[in-house]
Amino acid sequence: MRIIDFFDKGVSIYPDNLAFVEPGSEYTYAEAAAETHSIASAINGHGYLKGSRIGILAPNSNIAFLALLGLMRAESVWLPINPRNTVEANVDLLHRFEGELLFYHSGYEREAQAIKARVPGIKALVLLDGSEGAGTPLSDWIEGYQGDFCQWTGGSGRSIGPVPNGWYHRQTEERDDDPQGHRDDVRQLLGGVQLPRQYPPPGGGAP
Repeated sequence: MRIIDFFDKGVSIYPDNLAFVEPGSEYTYAEAAAETHSIASAINGHGYLKGSRIGILAPNSNIAFLALLGLMRAESVWLPINPRNTVEANVDLLHRFEGELLFYHSGYEREAQAIKARVPGIKALVLLDGSEGAGTPLSDWIEGYQGDFCQWTGGSGRSIGPVPNGWYHRQTEERDDDPQGHRDDVRQLLGGVQLPRQYPPPGGGAP
């Protein structure tokens, strides 16, 4: 099993339990899952397909871990750069493994800009926190593909955030041997969401 599979197992069992907690920020498993789906959909939507190489320049934090799970969900390749390394060391790793995208924390603005300037393959910077910097803020980066999302409401009655439109349908196609069983898996994954018989419905759009 992949790391993202272990995470999704936790979502299916404890959707309303806290998964990530830090001062001023917390996510339940269901909320974290929704965020990772949003990040994964944006990664693919911006043209970074399966196998794309992505780095995360950030200290340990909720949003950094969500970005990591998101890129795993998008089937991208995580390049393990370390903010404690020198810029030269991170540039070398990203250059050697042909890095294409860099998520970064605002505390490493200078380093992120230096890396992009020296690694031609890095097409974009995405700022994980805040809104001031050379990179596109994560929320704006995701919002560019908001039309590809629908809002799901979890078993608690509150929204768990955006989930990629058509994601359930695509996953079901991969499990034609047991579509109802997979519907149950997805319903549990999203915290008790009642899924329509066909998603997306005829004509597209949210049900």
